[in-house]
Amino acid sequence: MRAWQVFLAAVAADVAAATAVEHAERWVAFRRAREAADRLGLPLLNFGCGTLRPYVDLADVNADVTPRRVPNFVLVGRDGRLPLRDKSVVTFCSHVLEHVERPEETLRELRRVSAALYVVLPKWWNLSAWLHPGHRRVYAGGLEVESPQSVAGPLLAGALMLALSLDF
Repeated sequence: MRAWQVFLAAVAADVAAATAVEHAERWVAFRRAREAADRLGLPLLNFGCGTLRPYVDLADVNADVTPRRVPNFVLVGRDGRLPLRDKSVVTFCSHVLEHVERPEETLRELRRVSAALYVVLPKWWNLSAWLHPGHRRVYAGGLEVESPQSVAGPLLAGALMLALSLDF
């Protein structure tokens, strides 16, 4: 196997492994949020719902900044405010904060409406988290890396060039 093929296989393996871990983590967090909502007798809010099943079907309220054709949908206002009372829901928020312009304000609003809050972030070691065009940042431990594509793109291109040069 050539060096560039090994490199591309490693990238594919990283993305596949990280994606599997992220799906498992998302499901565990959702189940915990659902259990908390049921225990507290509150609705479960799926914030930044997208259209991902089964989450949109199992949540009591689905909210997003983009209109969605999902059950019990609520459009988040342009100001980021949710039309919900303080501490009136349990919130599940998965793979959202890396997309929003002002994550601190989003978290403040989620804390306002949530009796309990469950947040899931992409794994920092998932290369697709660094390359996704909609990601404004990557969270790596206590660090926030803004504009991750500007960091990852050149590094991956350089690594691929090095791998290609090893084949000559």
